[in-house]
Amino acid sequence: MAMTTNEQRLEVLFDKYIQQSISATEEQELMALLADASLAAKREALIEKVYDNSTADFSLTPEQSDSIFTAIIQPSLPQTRQAPIVKFQWKRWAVAASILAAIAFGGYFILSKNIAHQQDESTAGTRSDVKAPATNKAMITLSNGQSIYLDSVANGQLLQQNGIEIVKLADGKIVYKGTTTEVLYNTLTNPRGSKVIDMALADGSHVWLNAGSSISFPLAFVGKERKVSITGEAYFEVAKNAAAPFIVDINGKCHVEVLGTHFNVNAYTDESAIKTTLLEGSVRVTASASKISKLIEPGQQAQLHANDHFTIQKNAPIDEVMAWKNGYLNFNNADLPTVMRKLERWYNIQVMYEGEVPRRSFGGEIQNSLTLSQVLHILEKNNVRFKVDGNKLIVNN
Repeated sequence: MAMTTNEQRLEVLFDKYIQQSISATEEQELMALLADASLAAKREALIEKVYDNSTADFSLTPEQSDSIFTAIIQPSLPQTRQAPIVKFQWKRWAVAASILAAIAFGGYFILSKNIAHQQDESTAGTRSDVKAPATNKAMITLSNGQSIYLDSVANGQLLQQNGIEIVKLADGKIVYKGTTTEVLYNTLTNPRGSKVIDMALADGSHVWLNAGSSISFPLAFVGKERKVSITGEAYFEVAKNAAAPFIVDINGKCHVEVLGTHFNVNAYTDESAIKTTLLEGSVRVTASASKISKLIEPGQQAQLHANDHFTIQKNAPIDEVMAWKNGYLNFNNADLPTVMRKLERWYNIQVMYEGEVPRRSFGGEIQNSLTLSQVLHILEKNNVRFKVDGNKLIVNN
């Protein structure tokens, strides 16, 4: 079938855009054609052509891709909801990802422009869905055993405990204020399927807790050290105090000692190593049993494996490490079980495998506000099949 005049013009401008030889006037014309619903078939054919040849040396800027995202995606989305946006690694991936302006994971996945509000036809009506966490379900356990569920209390002062005021701010942040000479511990627990929560300790240090994590801490720090203990994953921005080092006990297996710094600890018990990643300052990581100690510098990651075996990664994947705090799910050359563990914690689901675990590798970063079905739609582009049954996700080849 012969192309229409508009289809021919779209193809010409599309090619010029990819080659970065398009003028400002032509670019405006291209955006209008991309947003034309009658040209959807031609647009997607051009996208597929670029995707199929994505090993070519394409290099669009984030600004150029944002223009295409605005033209293609935003007109089709409900204006009352924020569209899911993908953060691209521009130097790594082909321009196909930019043109799609939806999702491209290391050249493996494509998410269609309508994924924000419709399911793939092959699964529509047959797959139940699980929404991303919309609220924070964290709980504070006081020293007397009383529990405060943060999603059921109003903003403002929660209570006073031994001279310490506990406040919930409008953005959900928890703040401890005041001083005391009595050592009493609270525990902040953030369950699976809960949004990230952040808290300011009485010394001004700031802590963020990922889903499936907890931290125990004193109401106020007394004495010559500031000690807390965590499970799961937490990011710390520690207030400087040379007279009282800040110590983080991690699952009783090791501890991190700092004076004032920014660092992340990933210590989920279903992961193969405890990972401490330093963003600023310096930290010392010490294995509890062997007392083996490692000092790491900014940009490095200390990994404590079984039998107190340390490895140091000098160029740590900071974007991957910090994705959870910044609102993203990040997969950096991750195998399927690694991806599934992250989904289990974020969506509070149980993953089961039928038959052998598919051997796949995934890379990329998406907003963590997508529903589970939207994420699965992406993963299925890499020849993995899923079935959702309540809170169970069944994986098969």
